[in-house]
Amino acid sequence: MKLKQLLAHTQPVEGQPRVVRVGPDATEEEEREEYPDNTVHTTKYTLLTYLPKGLFEQYRRVANVYFTVIAALSLTPISPVQPWSAIMPLVFVIGVSMVKEAIEDYQRYKADKKENAEPVLALRGDAFERIPKKDIQVGDFVKIEDNSMIPADVLLLSATNPGGNCYILTANLDGETNLKIKRGVKETWAVSSAEAAQSFSATLTYEQPNNSLYTFTGSMSIEEDKEIPLVPSNILLRGSQLKNTRTAVGLVLYTGIETKIMKNATVPRFKRSQIEKRLDKIVLSMLVLLVALCFVTGIFFGVWTGDLGARMWYIDTPPGEGDIFNPSKPAVVGVLQWLTSFVLYGYFIPISLYVSVEIVKVFQSMIFINYDIELYCEETDTRAQARTSNLNEELGMVHTILSDKTGTLTQNKMEFFKFSIAGVRYGRGATEIELATAKERGDDLLPSGLHHEEKIKYFNFRDERLANGEWRKQENANLLREAFRVLAICHTGIPDGPRESVKYQCESPDENALVVAAKQFGFFCTDRTPTHLVIEEMQEDGTAAVVEYEILAVLEFNSERKRMSVIFRDTGGQIVLYCKGADNVIYERLGSEGREFAKTTAEDLGYYAGAGLRTLCLARKELDPLEFESWLLEFQQAQSAMVDREAKLMEAAEKIENDLYLLGATAIEDKLQDGVPETIFNLRRAGISIWMLTGDKIETAINVGHACSLLEVGMKELVLTLDKDVASSSHASGMVAGTRDIGQKIASGLELAENCKEHGTEMAIIVDGEALAYCLVLENLHKFESLVKYCKSIICCRVSPLQKALVTKLIKEAGVVTLAIGDGANDVGMIQAAHIGVGISGLEGRQAVMNSDFAIAQFRFLERLLLVHGRYNYRRICQMITYFFYKNLVLGLTIFYFNAQAFFSGQLIYNDFTVSLYNVFFTSFTCVVFGALEKDIGPKYALKFPKLYNDGRLNRMFSYRVIGYWLLNGIVQSIIIFFFMVAAESGTLVNSSGKAIGMWGEGMTLMGSILWTVTLQLVLIISDFHWIIHLALWGSLLTWYIFLIVFGVIPPTVTQANYYYLFVDYVGTMPSMWLLSLLTTVAALLPDFLVRTFTVLNRPEDWRTIAELEAREKRAVKSGKHPGYSLGSEASVASYI
Repeated sequence: MKLKQLLAHTQPVEGQPRVVRVGPDATEEEEREEYPDNTVHTTKYTLLTYLPKGLFEQYRRVANVYFTVIAALSLTPISPVQPWSAIMPLVFVIGVSMVKEAIEDYQRYKADKKENAEPVLALRGDAFERIPKKDIQVGDFVKIEDNSMIPADVLLLSATNPGGNCYILTANLDGETNLKIKRGVKETWAVSSAEAAQSFSATLTYEQPNNSLYTFTGSMSIEEDKEIPLVPSNILLRGSQLKNTRTAVGLVLYTGIETKIMKNATVPRFKRSQIEKRLDKIVLSMLVLLVALCFVTGIFFGVWTGDLGARMWYIDTPPGEGDIFNPSKPAVVGVLQWLTSFVLYGYFIPISLYVSVEIVKVFQSMIFINYDIELYCEETDTRAQARTSNLNEELGMVHTILSDKTGTLTQNKMEFFKFSIAGVRYGRGATEIELATAKERGDDLLPSGLHHEEKIKYFNFRDERLANGEWRKQENANLLREAFRVLAICHTGIPDGPRESVKYQCESPDENALVVAAKQFGFFCTDRTPTHLVIEEMQEDGTAAVVEYEILAVLEFNSERKRMSVIFRDTGGQIVLYCKGADNVIYERLGSEGREFAKTTAEDLGYYAGAGLRTLCLARKELDPLEFESWLLEFQQAQSAMVDREAKLMEAAEKIENDLYLLGATAIEDKLQDGVPETIFNLRRAGISIWMLTGDKIETAINVGHACSLLEVGMKELVLTLDKDVASSSHASGMVAGTRDIGQKIASGLELAENCKEHGTEMAIIVDGEALAYCLVLENLHKFESLVKYCKSIICCRVSPLQKALVTKLIKEAGVVTLAIGDGANDVGMIQAAHIGVGISGLEGRQAVMNSDFAIAQFRFLERLLLVHGRYNYRRICQMITYFFYKNLVLGLTIFYFNAQAFFSGQLIYNDFTVSLYNVFFTSFTCVVFGALEKDIGPKYALKFPKLYNDGRLNRMFSYRVIGYWLLNGIVQSIIIFFFMVAAESGTLVNSSGKAIGMWGEGMTLMGSILWTVTLQLVLIISDFHWIIHLALWGSLLTWYIFLIVFGVIPPTVTQANYYYLFVDYVGTMPSMWLLSLLTTVAALLPDFLVRTFTVLNRPEDWRTIAELEAREKRAVKSGKHPGYSLGSEASVASYI
């Protein structure tokens, strides 16, 4: 997959802009062009497409195609089995899957029907009337009430809040839970009633439908010579919800499938686990084996028929069966026998395997993961959620974790902590990361942070020099006042609620912290309209004065600009620009006179970064009125542009955001989540490599790394950054020099890595985004891949969302299982690119969760998700699959042996019904229960000994060696079972009256021996004998005998007569048959039992050692005695830890 394909989240806007005319002067044809209706369909099928599409989905599995061919061949004369014995299992397996699809799709249909019928207030005639949502059309006026869902993509005209503002919750769109502010353009505020809407006339020109949630380009013409630009903040999108607003009136722009939420409703990329991919290879291998046996059968039978068939005068082809046995055509006979054996040997491949595995996976995810109380977060009332069951076992195979920092490792609960103005640092105490880093390095603990007696949300600042208005007495009081104004004015937040308990609706927690800090320093933002901002400012005498500022322009923040600016007119008529943003962005735009405090502020920024704080620089600029008027005209033209609006807006911003004067910097603390250091420490002990991908500076990232145990004392740290002279060189020469510079540093890093490997020292890499770009170029990519293989910890700083996804793809393509974890929209690309995506339900919304495979509330839950659930699921699925193939190989080979004994004639020794039920009924239930409940050690011990996770990380339980052993065991057991039966054929298999039981009696005994053998083989590998497992094991064997009794009394007119009273009157009454079954079972199990016993005594696996200690401890506790040791004190275990 190309990078553009991997990271494409938006579609290009194509075609001419859409023009919609509304109002009394618009004709009906102009108002009602051919636009789709507002009906939404999310169903996968219709009544007409359900059968063909459903069958197509089922036949994407090769196994279903194979069994369909078998079923078709069973209808021909060459089939050795009854047709129903091949068709019924196939119909059952496909039927169960298709019924499940139908039920899920019917639920979607009901949800669609309910949504399309929801009533909406739309203008009809001279009043707003309630109509079904599906009847809304482009150009309709709609009135939306508080807490109602937006029915279509709507242009906001007016709202009952001051200034035409309304609040919108967009959780269904982008997952973000903070309210967003939408504004109607001033010219439409009066359109708030049916009468005003009737008389409103306008021409709207806007972009064609697309899936970009965050952009919109359009204009509205109310008067012929006036074009009003339309921006994203004017648009209400379908799927969002109106909040804290009595009513809002809007004009419908897009309906139905053209709305942005429907444009984003794409089917997520299907992920398959490594186990499932290898399973396909095993099925293919078994199919190759089956074909080979068919060739052996066809060749031998053809040769035998040609040589000896003419003497067999008593054998004749039944009428209508052609050349099945024709000595004169041995080649034709061989081909037909190949087809016969293709049906006969079909039991090599277990038809119920896929269904059984799917049942187990659903059980593991929906029960064990979703309802694990240890994964429940009481603070947010959030439990773990497995959003897919396809990747359960993949959780036990993770090699590399790629993690976001903010909101993932940290709490994303921002607190204003420190401040640097005019080169002077303000703020007391140490951050949580400083304390953790000092502890990790063994230094004396720094003084704990100072806190208010009554903690103020978003504010954890304490400095007597600034508290209670004391800042007025400082030498730099004027600059402090200016900095506080920047915090109070340069934002997009809106005050909400009464003055005493006001809250700010801001776009991010960082912005909230800065506005709250301004309030605490005496600059209280009390009201906001689209054109004015009201601030209560502390005066020199300590009194508060209400000051109203006129907002002239807002240059909003985005990830590319990394800054925001507000241009306003103060009370003296002076036009001023306030700007806040990332340090590197602000420093690039400082004027020659604005660098007075640049050096000292840079030192403070380095100090704050070392303490793990998030920093922003504050700057200002006084504007010349004539310069501003000229710029404003260009800015308004950019706002109205229908083509490349974003680029033109950024170009206009560059022309005004220059020659800035640096005031200082803010420092905000984002604390580590609970349990993060312990979780990372244990995951690293499990052998998992961990990458931290963050937008922070290197100094911040390194300190966070030490605080969260990603970096440890004694670990060699390789820092990859571009040399300053290379970074400052021209574009063309800089690329060449940068590639060479980073290539040399990677080469040096490889030498260091070899040295660390020789001395047993761990190594970590710290790389910034600019250097990372050069690491990923073709010339350096292979060397960089080799370097990261040596490292257990890698920190990438200053990386973009694009680079996050690219790095994830790089590691994934190296052939190791990757897990990406994040909490924000900027982590979606990384989450989707990884083998496993884990979303954290954090303060940045639920978009990461909505695009993830698993969702948890906090990072610390990842330890249990992987080391307990992942490990259990991996072991269960691996053992279940290998056991499935083993038991089918035992049965299939006995069919082959008997067919060979019968001159490859295609004769089946078993009753057709019993063979069909072998997989579907007699053995599958035990496999499902085993796969769902097997547990080698308890969760406490799985967490205490993380190195046990290596079995899955290195895929030891599903290696080709393990698979080969199970298949060899199946071959050995099939030989022992069959030839024990052959040895007993010499006249001994007779009942008390001297009557031989015949071929069907031998087949019944053979099947019973196989069932006892494969069931007891399962007993040998079970570690935890839960009562449900006992019920499944012995219940399945009991079911076999109940079946023989019931099936044996069914009249021959209903079914085949070969089992009629066979068990009750003959086989079941013969002691020799019971003895034969016992001896056969013991002999068949003995080789595997001896191998396992030798392994346990001489080379015990790690988990067995821990399981033995666990059992010993439990026995001691049960008897009331202390075990006399702790797990960590055992010599053999101590070294293992």
